[in-house]
Amino acid sequence: MKHKTLAQKRTRKALARKHKQYTGPKYSKLDMMAQWAPLLQRAGIIMFEPMEGVREQTSNDNTSFV
Repeated sequence: MKHKTLAQKRTRKALARKHKQYTGPKYSKLDMMAQWAPLLQRAGIIMFEPMEGVREQTSNDNTSFV
C-alpha cells in the first residue's frame, strides 16, 4: 500500500473513534430496581414499601372516564 492510502486509513479510523456515539446504559438503576422488585417481593424481600395515606390499587378498581 502507498503511504497516502495508509495515512487515510489511519485518519478514518481515528475519526471513527472520535465520533463514535455513546448510547449509555439501557436502563437506569431505578428502572432495574423496579423490574426486580416483584420477583424479590415473592422471595420475601420488600424493596419499595407502600406509603401511608396512599390507597393501593386493586384489580376490582374500575374507574371509567366515559
